[in-house]
Amino acid sequence: QLVLTDGHPNCVENNRACSTLMPKREDVNIDSQLLLWDSSAKGAEECQRIIKECDKQPSLDQSSDEGLFHICLASDCVHFQEFHCGLFATIARTLTVGGVALLCQ
Repeated sequence: QLVLTDGHPNCVENNRACSTLMPKREDVNIDSQLLLWDSSAKGAEECQRIIKECDKQPSLDQSSDEGLFHICLASDCVHFQEFHCGLFATIARTLTVGGVALLCQ
């Protein structure tokens, strides 16, 4: 499962269009979702929504705050300091225990 997220609807649509150009693989599903970085309770709800939509493991307890993703790759995302708290909260909410976050600038 590969989930591409962005906070701008046009970028989400662009990611969807680009993913259709990728060679199809049966073992990889590519999805593109709108996700704003938000450290509030609303941000937590949005992270859980994405996890629920992407989760194919019936054993995951969705009532917990456990993330689903093993890797989070954020590229060119740390230049605006006012969004750091929301960015890091979003990463923490979506990564599984032991997951890896890669921040590339």
